[in-house]
Amino acid sequence: MTDIRLKAYLKGLDQVTKKHSSALAARGFSREQQAKLVEDGKVFLKLLRARGKERGEARGRRAAREALFEMLRTQTSYFRRVGRAALRNSPARADFDRIHGPPKKAEADAPVPTPQPGPPQGKVA
Repeated sequence: MTDIRLKAYLKGLDQVTKKHSSALAARGFSREQQAKLVEDGKVFLKLLRARGKERGEARGRRAAREALFEMLRTQTSYFRRVGRAALRNSPARADFDRIHGPPKKAEADAPVPTPQPGPPQGKVA
């Protein structure tokens, strides 16, 4: 049973249990158990609504993020199209078409080894 079907089932459960409470009690489903079932159903519906609200907020954040990415893709595409048109007959177009990522930290931060002065290597005559 899905949450939607359970929600539909629980929606009118309190009215049905009130209407048939004496018959249910006669068959072993006491009034306390009926009241607990109705309360548990209300808690379930409350939690289901909260989850739906969270999903809606997440959907809104995802839609905003996708709109931002679409705008960036459009701007980048436009910039690259204009750049290619401007450099159409230039040898620099090959460099323009290459995509270079940011420099890696390990390569940028690595110290350059410096030679240490030491005794001369080789034979002294």
